[in-house]
Amino acid sequence: MNKRVGRLGSEMRKSLANIISSRMADPRVSSMVSVMAVEVAADLRTAKAYIGVFGSAEEREGMLGVLRASGSFVKRELAKDFSRLKFVPEVSFHLDTTMENATKIDSILEEIKNEENQ
Repeated sequence: MNKRVGRLGSEMRKSLANIISSRMADPRVSSMVSVMAVEVAADLRTAKAYIGVFGSAEEREGMLGVLRASGSFVKRELAKDFSRLKFVPEVSFHLDTTMENATKIDSILEEIKNEENQ
């Protein structure tokens, strides 16, 4: 990944967080949504936004659906923020499972440690 792509991903993460928290008028959008990371493709045409949602699995899936449905609004708002870009990347939203995976790994390591101590 070159510097420009990395920098754009970082700036898009900030912009998406602002769009979701401040500019979206959808009442289904929870305040417990965080943009964890944005990966921009090398050709700058697509981007993957990893979203963290505090709540149950059902709430996370619901929020993901709301964000995916508002894709055109998000792209228009990004175009305002990144008016100097020739193309605004098409954003796809994905759930960030980093914390869940870390918890699973931690519990497995704890089980192994307990088995060794017995």
